[in-house]
Amino acid sequence: MKRLSWLMLPFLVLSACAPAAAPSPTAAPAKPAEAAKPAADAAKPAEAAKPGATDPKAEFNALVARAKASNGKLRGGMTGYDAEVIKELEKRFEQRFGIKIELESEPGHGSREIPVKILQAMPSNIGVVDWVEGGNPSNFVPPMEQGAWKKVPWEVLAQEWPNITELRRLYPDVPGGPNGTTLQDYCMLHTQQGWSLAYNTRNVKAEEMQNFKWDDLLTDKWKGRAAFDAQGLGFKELMLPNGWGLERGTAFANNLGANGLKLISGGSNGVVQAVIQGEGDIGWMSMDTAYTQMSRGAPLAFAWPEFAASNFLLTCTPAISANNPDLAMLFFAWRNFEGEWIQAELGGGGARPFYPPEADKYPLGQLIKDAGWTPEKNLIGPKNIADFDLIEPNRAAAIEAQKAGIQTGKKIPYPWGCQANHPSCVPQSWVA
Repeated sequence: MKRLSWLMLPFLVLSACAPAAAPSPTAAPAKPAEAAKPAADAAKPAEAAKPGATDPKAEFNALVARAKASNGKLRGGMTGYDAEVIKELEKRFEQRFGIKIELESEPGHGSREIPVKILQAMPSNIGVVDWVEGGNPSNFVPPMEQGAWKKVPWEVLAQEWPNITELRRLYPDVPGGPNGTTLQDYCMLHTQQGWSLAYNTRNVKAEEMQNFKWDDLLTDKWKGRAAFDAQGLGFKELMLPNGWGLERGTAFANNLGANGLKLISGGSNGVVQAVIQGEGDIGWMSMDTAYTQMSRGAPLAFAWPEFAASNFLLTCTPAISANNPDLAMLFFAWRNFEGEWIQAELGGGGARPFYPPEADKYPLGQLIKDAGWTPEKNLIGPKNIADFDLIEPNRAAAIEAQKAGIQTGKKIPYPWGCQANHPSCVPQSWVA
């Protein structure tokens, strides 16, 4: 991925956005990669100046009309959606637009596996899904560079959802697309995601979790009780320079493996189910996914250690749709707004708990606030494009370290525990 020293990820929107006043899409200074865009846009005829263009939503309504001519089928990576949510999304979409839809799930992790499938199917001109969600530049920029994403008619969609312009801009304008395009031409902010620890309340008492620290997982008390994602979920952010860094992160992962860590497939969904079922007493998972299960009575509670891993994730739409491209574009936008609000109504924590215009729609934001956490102090994630270059190397290092600890059963020096006078300490002069 190309690096831009001048480009800072708007991750700091978590601290910069004040609930009393929603940020204005035009308030931020233009970035160099964006500087040419306003001039290019200005050269286009204004939509309002088109002959006969009296309806401010004429183009959006035309999109809806074309979508109605489809067979109603849509396909996406929906392994994290339960049947109740899918049924409600289908129902509400039909109520909203008069289009009866059928949502189908494409197997595979939404950001790790489905983009690979899209690239593999492109030479045959076969569409795999109608939208993708949950990725970041480390796994969505490579497909962009190969022309896998479709340019979004942002101005048309903004006729119905004005904030879509801002969600598009709340992500770095990473270059590298065909014909000088950038990530903002194809994708928008989907979630402000946090990955933290949650425990099984049947096996762990709340008082045991008072003042819980990450390093506690390396002690005898938690031996054989932790369940983590086999693909390094969370580590990739926690090991960034503004977090633990690579050295401590890999040492932690190794010693956690040596302490009986259980590796679970399926990302956050797999870890959540493993902890609910008692396969592990505590696990590292998406806070939104965990909150959804908590709201439905699952025996889960958050541990609230010193901090959580965090990232801003994207949603994009493929250049080759699996079904009708107009219906795909309409659903892509609707799902990221009203579809997310519906999921929160059904018990979800919320996709964007720190985005002021939606502050009243996502309960997870209030829960985090009640715990005394702030984005500035308790969320560790990428701050710039260079950080995104470290995401996949960090993941690979964590995976290998976890496996090494599990296979050898031996801990390596962990001086950070020694510095804190913590029982996780493994001195440089001694290895178990």
